[in-house]
Amino acid sequence: SFVDRISERDEIVYFHNLKFDGTFIIDWLFREGYAHRDKAALPGEFSTLISSMGAFYTVTVHWENGKKTEFRDSLKKLPFSVARIGEAFKLDVVKGEIDYHAPRPIGHRITPEERHYGSMDVLVVAKALKLEFDSGMDRLTVGSDSLYEFKSITGSKMFGKLYPVLPDSTDAHIRAAYKGGFTYADVRFKGKNLGSGSTYDVNSLYPSVMYDSLLPYGEPLFRFGKPTPDIEYPLYIISITFTAVLKKDHIPCIQVKNSGHFSATVYQERIDEVITLSVSNVDLELWERHYDMNILSYNGGYYFKGRIGAFNNFINKWMKVKKESEGGMRELAKLHLNSLY
Repeated sequence: SFVDRISERDEIVYFHNLKFDGTFIIDWLFREGYAHRDKAALPGEFSTLISSMGAFYTVTVHWENGKKTEFRDSLKKLPFSVARIGEAFKLDVVKGEIDYHAPRPIGHRITPEERHYGSMDVLVVAKALKLEFDSGMDRLTVGSDSLYEFKSITGSKMFGKLYPVLPDSTDAHIRAAYKGGFTYADVRFKGKNLGSGSTYDVNSLYPSVMYDSLLPYGEPLFRFGKPTPDIEYPLYIISITFTAVLKKDHIPCIQVKNSGHFSATVYQERIDEVITLSVSNVDLELWERHYDMNILSYNGGYYFKGRIGAFNNFINKWMKVKKESEGGMRELAKLHLNSLY
């Protein structure tokens, strides 16, 4: 019945977490004889945009009747729970409550309470999406919305000079040094009752770093040997071959992925077997503070020009909106500020 309804006309349809619902949709399509194509165009075909990490972006279906539906993920536009969306955007509807554990056997007919609960879920996301669309944020993800906004402020020509498309081999070398967030339970305190403590939050951390820090731009320059940063090219990503031992009372911060000898989720206290990794100058400085490192060879790396303030016009605009607005517009400003990175 869902397909009967949705295939009546050409439509873009959002699910909040398409990975979950999209799995059922794709299962149904295969069972009904639909063919998966890289670029579906004919009735009875569908295509998908799913990352190598399993993140769902779109499922595009060409129905047998000639109509087309593109399923998209609203979680990529509004990266919060439905309850959080209603609160943050100060909407006139909020997510309701329901007994998730009530018995609902096969053949169960939806109750008025259940229908109302489902309707509120839909309305919360729909109203927040409309706020985004009305402000011009009509792209597939909030990241692409922010990038488009930044390009429009910076100018496409200037953007191309600041951030040129790099050859695949160069990109792969640089990307190997990319690190995600750091979460660590110190073994000295892990599992112990330490009593009361404190928590800290940094307001606008992404935009503050993008505003005040020296950040890379332009075409990188490859150099062999030990790091040789200079005034023109102060930032670098370099390949090193090394061993390392954690210093006393320091925190492990070297994580080795895609290796059969190390767990990808563990920060290493000792690296006794020689290993080769790519690392940015920022992380290398951190490693050398926390470890006694024996660097056996510097295998060359890419050096970047650096500048402060490339993002300031974008940040100034949306910080002003954030400061002067409430509800939906304030949340849209926060999304832009935290997504451009």
